[in-house]
This record gives sequence, structure tokens and C-alpha cells, in this order.
Amino acid sequence: MPCVFAGSWTLLRVLGFDAAMAFVLAAVFAQTAQVWAVLPGHVRWQCIQLQRPPEALIWAVGAVFVIHVFQVWWAEPWMSQRIVSLVGTLYACAAIMGTRGETRFAERFAPVDQTDPMAQPFQRLLLHLQAGVAATFVVVNETLLFTGPPLEWRVAILSLSPPVLHVGFHIGLWFGCQRLWDEER
Repeated sequence: MPCVFAGSWTLLRVLGFDAAMAFVLAAVFAQTAQVWAVLPGHVRWQCIQLQRPPEALIWAVGAVFVIHVFQVWWAEPWMSQRIVSLVGTLYACAAIMGTRGETRFAERFAPVDQTDPMAQPFQRLLLHLQAGVAATFVVVNETLLFTGPPLEWRVAILSLSPPVLHVGFHIGLWFGCQRLWDEER
């Protein structure tokens, strides 16, 4: 959701919001867009894989809403960045747990056809790449917090990082698939 983040930041600054509040609101808008982008798939996964009704997600959506309200109320850019780091760390940990045999995490983050003999190695490859991307984003985010550049630079770097990491993910996927293909032969 880098476009939502950068676009919201720009619009809010043009509308006269101070930099800190514009950053926090843009972060909340981007986080909301991300939640709504993945929510339909997550509801479907909850219903099919876990046999849970979609009503169980009401608590999760409520928690996300409370976190967003807290960010706006606190109105500090570092708090929004820490929340992003926390979520990224949890995502990386869940992906790593999937590589370590936790089938629930593995199937959630990298579902594959288990009848295919290459499914397990490919699933581990995907999970390793996902964990690496999440961890790299957390490192970038925490580095920005540590070095303390102006908010404009933070917005630019945080908006450019996901597309760059996406390209890196696909390059790693290509090389990883080549390695799996060579091992299979």
C-alpha cells in the first residue's frame, strides 16, 4: 500500500496538516487499505481451513480499529512506525514457524498442493523469502527510527521499500526455483 501512504501524505500536506499528523493519518490509511485488501482471503481461509465462521474475525477487525484509533489519538510518527515493525516482526516469525513444521502457519502463508513431490521444498522457499522480506522491511523501518531523518524522507523510503522488496522477492523466487529444479534432476 505504498501508493496509499505516499498519496495520503501528499494530499494531507497540501490540505495543511502538520507533518506529524499527516504521517500518522497516511500510515493509518495505508494500514486500513492493507487490512481490507487481505480480509476477503483471510475470511475465506478461516471458513475453509479452520472451519470457523467469519464472525470470528469481528474481534480481529475490532482490534485493528482500536490500534488505528490509538495511533491517531497518540499522533506520533514513531508510534505508527513501531506498530508497523511489530506487525512485520510477527509476520516474519509466523513465516519462520511455517518453515519449522508448523503446518497451520505454512498453509496460511504459502498454501501448496501437498500431492506434488516438490510442494514441501517450494513451500519452504516461499516461507523463507516471505520471512526475509518482512525482516528486511522491519530493519529499514527501525533504521529510519534510529537515524531520525525528516518525515518527508521517511515517507519516500517507506513508500519505495515495498516495490523494491517485491522485486527482490521475485528474484529470490526465480533463483530458488532454479535451485529446486536442479536438485530435482
